[in-house]
Amino acid sequence: MFGELGTARGAVKITCGTSAMLDVNVGEFPVLSQRGAYPLILWALDGGRTCCLEGTVMTAGAAVQWLRDGLGVISAPEESGPVAASVPDAAGAWAVPAFQGLGTPYMDPVGRAVIGGLTRGTTRAHVVRAVLEGVAFRCRQALETLLEDAGTPRPEVLRVDGGAAANDFLMQTLADVLGQPVERPETVQASALGVAYLAGMASGVWGDLDDVQHAWRSGGVFEPRWSQDERETRFERWRRAIAAARLGAS
Repeated sequence: MFGELGTARGAVKITCGTSAMLDVNVGEFPVLSQRGAYPLILWALDGGRTCCLEGTVMTAGAAVQWLRDGLGVISAPEESGPVAASVPDAAGAWAVPAFQGLGTPYMDPVGRAVIGGLTRGTTRAHVVRAVLEGVAFRCRQALETLLEDAGTPRPEVLRVDGGAAANDFLMQTLADVLGQPVERPETVQASALGVAYLAGMASGVWGDLDDVQHAWRSGGVFEPRWSQDERETRFERWRRAIAAARLGAS
């Protein structure tokens, strides 16, 4: 969160690694949730502390690894974006990438991944696209839960980091699914960047937070392209598939 400079109350970031960790800055005092999110202390600076509410999407980058190692439809994670973009849509295919259970808002450790909507015309590109879209839809679910529980509005720009943030298709899809700009840093490993910023402030490399703000570099902004009707229709259609993911664990 510090590496993304989410230092103001209401700031939000998503770290897309093996899982996706979503955090909203809630200020000095922790906020409790009854829907699968938990309070954390982000940092303590100048005698004050900053807290967040954190939610999880249990499977994010790990879903891409499964496409490579489990299904064998891609040879490397970086291939997933171009393969997904090679078709205009998922041709009716959909996926709930709950390979490690379902996190926020369900906290269902026995949920199972599900892929559906397949026909004889379904190709590997459609499956890859459906899985990446499923990750983005799960991020929307978790983000909406956090914002509602924290009582904060959606930020004007959502910052996303982590290894999977290098996937242009996933970042564009996330912007489309959320209906808002998504920005990634020049250095996608923002966790290490945050440690460097804090260490630099402690050792005098940077004098204060304003100095650190000037050191941050954007790696690009993805603007949403879907209309609101398309976005809500797709999300509602996909959301109904969650029941199948939870049924599969029974």
